[in-house]
Amino acid sequence: MSRSSQRFFLLACAGVASAFLGLAAQTIVPVLGFLGPGLAFGIAIAAVYLLHGGVRSPFRLLGFIAASGVAFPISVYSALWGTPFVRDLLPGISSWEASATVPLSAIFMAGAIGGFIIFLGAFLLLAPANVSLRGLGRPVLLALGGGVLGVIGWTVAKSAALYALWQVGVAFCIPLVAPTKPTPEEPPRRSIALQLITGVFLAAILAFLGWQIYANAKAARNSARLQAVQQRILREAPPVDGLPPVQAVSCDQALIQEGLAGYFAQQPLTMKIPGHPAAGLGYAALPTYVDCTLQYSRTQSQPFDPGGVVVSIAQYPNAAWAGYKAKYPSASFGALNSLAIIRKFGNRIYTDTHLWSDHGGTLFFFWPSGTVSVTVSYQGTTGSINEEFLRRYLEKYPSAL
Repeated sequence: MSRSSQRFFLLACAGVASAFLGLAAQTIVPVLGFLGPGLAFGIAIAAVYLLHGGVRSPFRLLGFIAASGVAFPISVYSALWGTPFVRDLLPGISSWEASATVPLSAIFMAGAIGGFIIFLGAFLLLAPANVSLRGLGRPVLLALGGGVLGVIGWTVAKSAALYALWQVGVAFCIPLVAPTKPTPEEPPRRSIALQLITGVFLAAILAFLGWQIYANAKAARNSARLQAVQQRILREAPPVDGLPPVQAVSCDQALIQEGLAGYFAQQPLTMKIPGHPAAGLGYAALPTYVDCTLQYSRTQSQPFDPGGVVVSIAQYPNAAWAGYKAKYPSASFGALNSLAIIRKFGNRIYTDTHLWSDHGGTLFFFWPSGTVSVTVSYQGTTGSINEEFLRRYLEKYPSAL
């Protein structure tokens, strides 16, 4: 096998191997996040260039690996930016649903941007020193091919094969911007303009890489904290075996069905929520309970007022479960992280501000009272709130905190 054929064979192997190793790295080393696929690709390509020579400095190889590392997250962010409904790309969406949501224009843009970063990095860092400014057009043209590869891979594969196809294609084209064998006429130094462009490129790559590493580390810490909180929630859950039946009163008795603070009481809603075992769910088991919910609206003819007040009275089999659900009303990390104990009308109650600010949102209050867990939520509120609802319901249900 000729040296040229060997090079292309190695580049093909590097593209395929790095595609699957990079995706596996996201699971094996979560702190890498989106950096895993690109770093694996950069290391594989750098290894080929080391075998074939032509690289004047190991720092240039490290720079190319860094550029490859950031190419993947930047391409992903560009695809999200080019997608009208980014929320549909949250974890858990199937490949078929994603393909129906992400426009091909966003996939092309992602493939082209990722390819441009790879090709520009190869041109500036791996190419011989005799390249000139005129060669900057090649990374731009080849980047369009990266966009086409992304569209083909997304249309046909929608899986890890997409990365393999894109990375193999890009790997094959890298020698077009960075030949592995320098020419004899290679001058000792590049032009000042190319050196300046290389410095700016590396500074931008390192800045983004630092930010991405920080973001990944922060996300990993938050994930660890969330897992610790979830484990604590599971440990503190009262038992569900041998519970007595819920001694529920009617919603007419449980709620204050009269106008409060100028708001009109709407028709209450009663629900009996069946209990369930915790096996395989990752959450604590729940007992059967009865919930009575009432909306207070600003106008009598508006049963669902986005600026109203909602009160929920959840009736549990015993006081332990009422206290537990008041303390842990939600599995949301943001909600648990923002839960605090305050004093209102001589009672200690929980407040949750994770969906509320001075600009608007929803403000929650929780407290246990005997076998009842009370929730008062102010919808769409800004600034101060009318505390008449808290006062009246605390009179009816004094807090057991």
